[in-house]
Amino acid sequence: MSEFSRRVCCFVVGSELSPWIAAFGALLFYYSSSIALTLYNKWLFVAFGLKYPLTVTSVHMTTCFLFAFTIQRFRRGKWGIGVSAGALKRCIGVGVFVGVDIALTNSSFLYVSIPFIEMVKSACPLWVLMLSLTLGIEKFSYSLIVIMITISGGLCLSVYGEAKFDMTGFVMCLTASVLAACRLVASHTLLHHAGDDRMDSMQMLAVMAPVSGTVMAVPALIMEVDEIRKSRFASDSQLQKDATLAVLGGALLAVNLNLSEFVFLGRTSALTMNVAAIFKVLIVSIASTVMFDARVTALNATGYGVCMTGVMGYNVLKLQRAKQESRTGPYTVVDPTSSSDTVPLTQRSETASHDREGAEPAGGGEG
Repeated sequence: MSEFSRRVCCFVVGSELSPWIAAFGALLFYYSSSIALTLYNKWLFVAFGLKYPLTVTSVHMTTCFLFAFTIQRFRRGKWGIGVSAGALKRCIGVGVFVGVDIALTNSSFLYVSIPFIEMVKSACPLWVLMLSLTLGIEKFSYSLIVIMITISGGLCLSVYGEAKFDMTGFVMCLTASVLAACRLVASHTLLHHAGDDRMDSMQMLAVMAPVSGTVMAVPALIMEVDEIRKSRFASDSQLQKDATLAVLGGALLAVNLNLSEFVFLGRTSALTMNVAAIFKVLIVSIASTVMFDARVTALNATGYGVCMTGVMGYNVLKLQRAKQESRTGPYTVVDPTSSSDTVPLTQRSETASHDREGAEPAGGGEG
């Protein structure tokens, strides 16, 4: 972990606290930030009635860019991001994946419940494993096949048991999950295997956020601007003020989420974040059931349990390989954490061998 990361962690959770208390504080910071943003976006798009996810999220991403760019200013002592031209080109491609992923995830809030979104996106490790095997990043093993079958079976049960199934929302969530996997595999290369083009997480966020914001802004201009002009938000000045404050509030939550993941990984590890993300999905599903009357069937819950069993199995396998690596030499493993961050943009594609040293969360967004 860089000296800058240590200073941020110490500032947020305190430098005089014991490691266990500091880690627990970082966990609470991450949980509260991620869950708050997910529930807030659902409220904003559905309850408040601001049904323009592309426009709203492009504002969020612009705010995240300003945050990351300012952080880079303090890290480098001068303005600029400090990346090579090759890294910039690679990261722009990742930014496109991030933008479409978040746009689809946020749009799906209008069609399906939060628990269903979380269940479908929790299958992201399945697509990561398939891509990793195809590209030769992962080595074939029967254990991986069992894990993939388990996650697939859990996903099928969750979808089949959905009480208020909507095909449009399902396709959006599924496509977002696949794109999140593409983003994780691509960002893994940038973080650990790009030679001179390697980047840290804050640099990636500073480059990807404006790209992602642009990716969402273009369709927003085409699909949402006219609707906004014809809506009640265009004619009611008080409603305009309320909507502006609501959007800016969400933008601050998006920035807070990126900071929380940065701090959490600084105090713990990527593997710990994987496990924490699993329980976070459970908490946010329960909270959404209470707040938005979302219905979770027994088959839904069973499917999610099966899917998470597969994800936990992969985490155990990854940990075993990390221990083997420490004895026999490097072995690359991609970390397929789900993005809940449903609008959470931070990447968690660090390898287990970099959990403590040199690994930082790569900002990617809210979703």
